[in-house]
Amino acid sequence: MKLEQIEKSILQQFLNYQYYHLSNNINFESLSVKKRIFTGVGFLTYLNKNKSLKITDENKSFEWGNIGAKLNDKKIDVGFLIYVKNGFIDAIEGYTYDIDWPKEITSIEFYEINQEK
Repeated sequence: MKLEQIEKSILQQFLNYQYYHLSNNINFESLSVKKRIFTGVGFLTYLNKNKSLKITDENKSFEWGNIGAKLNDKKIDVGFLIYVKNGFIDAIEGYTYDIDWPKEITSIEFYEINQEK
């Protein structure tokens, strides 16, 4: 399975915010989906391992969730998580805060979520 446009956009935003030096080096057409799960209020996409998804030489594993977006003319607020496993981007999760995930996405406006400690 190939990545959907929203999944490509989420990955690009993640790279732009965190790994700008890699953001133009990803060949999105070479990426493939291992499994995609729809939950009703979002999705979880597991990616097949690919050298393009290696973001660090270290075998770090973490979750990153500083991306939000307004979908469909700013009517739906959503959040995203990127899962990194052993230095590779492993999965993408998208979720709404209070309604069902839209059947169709007509527009998307990303923003950075500031997580103050």
